[in-house]
Amino acid sequence: MLKAPEFSAVVLVAGHGHRAARATGATYCRRKNLQKIAGVPVFLHSLRIFFSFKNLSTLVLVLPASDEPLYRRALAECPFPFAKKLDKSLLLSHGGKERYDSVRAGLAKLPRPASKNAFVAIHDGARPLLSKKLVAQLLRHAFLPRLRKIHAGVLPSKKLVDALKIVNAAGFIEKSLPRENMMAVATPQVFPLSFLLRAYEKYQKLAESPFKNTAGGAPLDTAGVVPLDDAGVYLAAGYPVFCYETREPNFKITYAEDFGLIEKLIKK
Repeated sequence: MLKAPEFSAVVLVAGHGHRAARATGATYCRRKNLQKIAGVPVFLHSLRIFFSFKNLSTLVLVLPASDEPLYRRALAECPFPFAKKLDKSLLLSHGGKERYDSVRAGLAKLPRPASKNAFVAIHDGARPLLSKKLVAQLLRHAFLPRLRKIHAGVLPSKKLVDALKIVNAAGFIEKSLPRENMMAVATPQVFPLSFLLRAYEKYQKLAESPFKNTAGGAPLDTAGVVPLDDAGVYLAAGYPVFCYETREPNFKITYAEDFGLIEKLIKK
């Protein structure tokens, strides 16, 4: 039986959440991750899951610098038992302009890996349906000898069941795409920590290169697109990523209507 690998986590809550913003003047509800679901701020649901693991070494919460007092207040009022672990295991970092800037900031806060078997999970705090089962399965797969040998990352994925269309600016369909071998991926995304650090170093060198190919200021990966997640950065560095197929609900809060749906699922 494989020993549970040591891992750290980086939870991102630095997004603005404009699409999910509610019509409220309350400063505390300005960010979607601070809005409450089942009486608890969104981001705390994910922290509860990560802190339930005994093999979690450190968790970095990447947040907007301007909202740090609000997050500290939410953490001080945390109703979950893991609150007593916060002083020892929780670090705070400030997010950047782009997602990859925020991830790099979070990674920079982590202690350097003492073992090649150290892993890191990168998670969007706006996915409060995260389960302990899913995190355990991702870590188990990342630690499998066949995946460790090739330094593979592992992420949760689902087969697409809807028809895929390319639509023009006027809203008309231009063509259909085959959905065979197409997967929708989510977080947490798990990687060998030392190799994810290398991947971000390579990506940063590309960002600083005067010959970089860019889109909106962000460097493109080898496929000519801006990486939307850590798997994109990892692949651009030449490392493989394995898709672990799951049916667990784990969608990201994007629109105001999502709050009610997720609250019902959490209360089940």
